[in-house]
Amino acid sequence: MPLQGNLADFNLEEVIQTITQGKKSGKLEVLGRMGVYGIFFENGKIIHAFGPFAIGEDAAMDVFLEDGGSFVFKQNLILPPQTIKKDTMDIMMEGIALRENFKEVAAKVKKEGKIAPLGVNSGLLELKENEWKIIKLALEGKSIREIMEMCNICFFQFVILLKSLEEKGFVKIGG
Repeated sequence: MPLQGNLADFNLEEVIQTITQGKKSGKLEVLGRMGVYGIFFENGKIIHAFGPFAIGEDAAMDVFLEDGGSFVFKQNLILPPQTIKKDTMDIMMEGIALRENFKEVAAKVKKEGKIAPLGVNSGLLELKENEWKIIKLALEGKSIREIMEMCNICFFQFVILLKSLEEKGFVKIGG
């Protein structure tokens, strides 16, 4: 019986632990609201990942921000070259921490959604280069997907920057 289900019913880390403990090889495919992700395992160890906005470790982190969606584990595949050297347990712990710290912001983000710039609330705040770029692109009416692609950043990095901008009062998510 194939390993498949919904992330609303099973946490991603539970699925990964099942694959790891069984020392399985194959691809965990996740269809989330931001797109399709693939996490490849060799003998229970994560060796590669891809997502809509990244490959490697960044893609593995991105999928932890998906709060829903379906998954299926496919075996008997030709595995891609290894792009992830980090231990599977370390990836899971970092992914869980990322999800816990940023789940409220990530839940508001939709790939075709918009960010509403709120204007400058203080001339004294220092913004990072990508924060300025996000605000500029949001003012131009770009979608979240377009902003992420134009800034060349993955989902988790975008969410971190977005949370910072929201806390500083520069943007509202979902505008």
